[in-house]
Amino acid sequence: MQRVLITGGNGFLGSNLVRALLKNGSKICVVSRSYSNLMDIKDSIQFLQHTDLGYNEHADAILTFSPDTVIHCAWDGGNSYKDVDNLNQVYRNIPSGLDLLQIVSQLSIKPVFVGLGSFAEYGIFSRLVSEDTYEFPTTLYGGAKLSFKNISKLVCDQHAMRWVWIRPLYIYGRGDVTTRLIPSLVRKFSFGQPIVLDSCNTTIDYLHIDDFCSGVLCILNKNSHGIFNLCSGESYKLKDIVERLHKICMSSSSITFDSSLDRTKLNKDLSTERVGDNFKLRSLGWTPTITLDQGLQSLVQHTAEM
Repeated sequence: MQRVLITGGNGFLGSNLVRALLKNGSKICVVSRSYSNLMDIKDSIQFLQHTDLGYNEHADAILTFSPDTVIHCAWDGGNSYKDVDNLNQVYRNIPSGLDLLQIVSQLSIKPVFVGLGSFAEYGIFSRLVSEDTYEFPTTLYGGAKLSFKNISKLVCDQHAMRWVWIRPLYIYGRGDVTTRLIPSLVRKFSFGQPIVLDSCNTTIDYLHIDDFCSGVLCILNKNSHGIFNLCSGESYKLKDIVERLHKICMSSSSITFDSSLDRTKLNKDLSTERVGDNFKLRSLGWTPTITLDQGLQSLVQHTAEM
């Protein structure tokens, strides 16, 4: 990986990948709406501002940069349970991704294309879902990701581009979207605000952002291809995570677990057990190195220093 193009490089996953790749010695071109999360390294990257006109306005610049690796992180929506069925966002994402593929397929030396999928592609899934598990999405977000996965694979096959599809599961850490559960709790705990949650009886799989980045680099460095689940493979009760975080923050916040708010009661298509199988990635020599307690403590410290 000498020259890497990253779309959505200002987002949570993208901005952390940019930093990891810079440390790896790669030259980076970021295509994103903003570089607000990359201000400290903006002089070390090439930046192309993404607008509603899409990637075609930067076609010449992308071809001139001539990436050997393209990591497509950009995706509107999906950061909140409330927008997983937003048809407008589904409509925008797939054509935009296809524009990008059309541009990079013109390169004389074909790059590896890395798309970021989602466990939402599997639909209702249970413990240790593997890459071979049948995909049956129950949301438009999951359906759109799965559709783009299938189309991008065909395009890459037709143009002799190596294709990688990475499905992250519940990544957390510095730079995360503030509306997600863990960063939202850290903020509220720090101010001593009362917390009201559902019963939090879900069994869940959380992976630290640094382990996510090392997993992506492992896949690329091993010249691997195909679908990879990028997850810890560990089971955690969500209620236990909330209580651990409360203790780490040494917060005075009261916590109420209200089972009447359970999403599984409102939507039977939701699973109460969401843990992935990472055997395929582990077979490449990758393993998570950051425990949940270490990751939560690091996040709390980072938040306090901001």
